[in-house]
Amino acid sequence: METGPYQRALLSRGVTTKVDAEDERVPVLQQAMEYSGAIGAMVMDELAYVHERTETGLGMAMNGIEREVTRVEDRVSEHETLIEEVQGDVGNLIAGAWTSANIEDALRVEVTGLRHLVTGGRGGNTQQAN
Repeated sequence: METGPYQRALLSRGVTTKVDAEDERVPVLQQAMEYSGAIGAMVMDELAYVHERTETGLGMAMNGIEREVTRVEDRVSEHETLIEEVQGDVGNLIAGAWTSANIEDALRVEVTGLRHLVTGGRGGNTQQAN
């Protein structure tokens, strides 16, 4: 236990107590009671100091944890936004692929129709173009 100026003053002053008349004749007992009271006050002061220091340390740790949680939440939000963008792009690609397949089918029908026109329906090659 460290002693600062306040604790040293308590030790040097002691604690004034009331004792029975018969105990006043024992000076060692009187001094022991005074110093035990001073030491008790020092212990309580030290406990308060340690408690305050612990609370301050915990408060700083909690602030650090809260900052880290906020940072992680921000990163999660960024990733969710990116996922939504990618899902939209995938949806557009799927829609584009579907549209391309429809266009290809429509072009095959047109090419087949043009072949019939060119051959005049004379039994020409009627296979679809690949």
